[in-house]
Amino acid sequence: MQEMQEENQNKEQERLVSAINSSIETLMKTKEGRLFLLHLLDMTGVFTAFYDEKNLPIFEGRRTVGAELLSLLKGQDKNNLSKLLYEE
Repeated sequence: MQEMQEENQNKEQERLVSAINSSIETLMKTKEGRLFLLHLLDMTGVFTAFYDEKNLPIFEGRRTVGAELLSLLKGQDKNNLSKLLYEE
């Protein structure tokens, strides 16, 4: 019984990863999609070293979300980040 539940959870996780990768691929195909992803990354402060001690928990929370988004982008295609940052 527990093996069946774990198998179902694994299949659901695989479907979710596949759907996320497909969504990232779709966004990366258009200039508007790439602009949106860059905007999200910018909002998270993931590329920023500056922080305000008073707002550190909020800043770190945003950066964590940004780091996860970077991981998803790289997981879908290792060249996604360079495509986002160096597009002309």
